[in-house]
Amino acid sequence: MRKILVGAVSMLAIALLPAVSANAQVRVLTFEGVANDTEVGSFYSGITFSGNAFGLVRTNLGGSGNFGGEPSPGTAAVFSDFPGEPAYINVAGGFSNGFGTYYSAPGVPGSLGVFSGMNGTGTLLATLMLPVTPFGSVAGCPPNPGASFCPFSFVGTSFNGVAQSVSFGSALNDFVFDDITIGSARAVTTVPEPSTVVLVGAGLLAVVGVRSRRRAYRTIHS
Repeated sequence: MRKILVGAVSMLAIALLPAVSANAQVRVLTFEGVANDTEVGSFYSGITFSGNAFGLVRTNLGGSGNFGGEPSPGTAAVFSDFPGEPAYINVAGGFSNGFGTYYSAPGVPGSLGVFSGMNGTGTLLATLMLPVTPFGSVAGCPPNPGASFCPFSFVGTSFNGVAQSVSFGSALNDFVFDDITIGSARAVTTVPEPSTVVLVGAGLLAVVGVRSRRRAYRTIHS
């Protein structure tokens, strides 16, 4: 029994170790663990999403997301167009060097703005253009046959200074995002985020011891 307890505690200690990457400043938000059609909110430590950002799970995995080919299956995020509500990501501690994201937008192009202040305020440090991507229902989407938002493309931009927010106001409704990368303009290998690590730790501890939601945009749902 003692060996089992020691082994479980050792596994918990490993799970709680900080994730190591080439650049400790870089964070990749995969949205895995966010429930379908649920606000992302403060799911990630130190990062806050506006109230119109929702997690979606692919339809063929039991969710309502009409997408496929995302870089980290099978959850992604969408910003819905609620009247008078801005769309943004706030990073209270700030970030530098770059920003990037995978996205799918088969209908219209859009753009993102990287700002020095919170809530899309302050100096505009960079603009990231989002060209139209292929339409999955035409191009084909093996990961989720028939899905419209498929495949995903990566775009990134570098900037000088320190940013505290990214505005998604020009990328509402007809865009699905995944593996949002904070601190790098390049796609990087994903590493465990604190929220994921906490969930793993809680599961191991269990072994040792034995909101009013709002609907996301309809076209992204099946």
